Amino acid sequence: MTDHFAALGFERRAALDAETVKARFQERGRDLHPDANNGDSQAFAALNEAQAVLSRPSARLRHLIELVWGLEAVESMRGGAMSAGLMERFAEIGAVLGRADGLIAKKTKAQSALARALLAGEEMEVNQALMAAGGTLMRLRREVEARLPSLDAALASGGGERETVSACRDLSYAEKWQAQLQERLAALL
Repeated sequence: MTDHFAALGFERRAALDAETVKARFQERGRDLHPDANNGDSQAFAALNEAQAVLSRPSARLRHLIELVWGLEAVESMRGGAMSAGLMERFAEIGAVLGRADGLIAKKTKAQSALARALLAGEEMEVNQALMAAGGTLMRLRREVEARLPSLDAALASGGGERETVSACRDLSYAEKWQAQLQERLAALL
């Protein structure tokens, strides 16, 4: 298994700033770029993959879990419960997505300009609800990401598996829901 942390010269850790990862990628990739003298397209592709994985907190945590605790720990994430904070928002986000789906169906069926105009008020309400839900998810993601340095401390002392798996799971759910919210917003445009 490729160690993306090693590829970019980082210690294995949960907390990494995306800008730091990008800067390291640019620094190391300068000489490897296929357009550079003696560039190496395979090595550059591997470096690019490392940058993509380490830049996203959920992907970085998943990779860290694979490297430190193995594939069994990754498999334990499937079907596991999300944290209480995310669980509280699950019904709220599901309801907003359901409202958006209903409105999208109505807009699809609306044949005349008048029928579409009559949906404008509902569309504005649903758009606001989608954006508010997105803001809630961003706050939850920031809360999880704020815990990453403590995961590094636990990792350094030989522990932290359960907490790291939980954080990874929460970030994965939040990313999935954010993508769904963005899809609905795009569909309503």
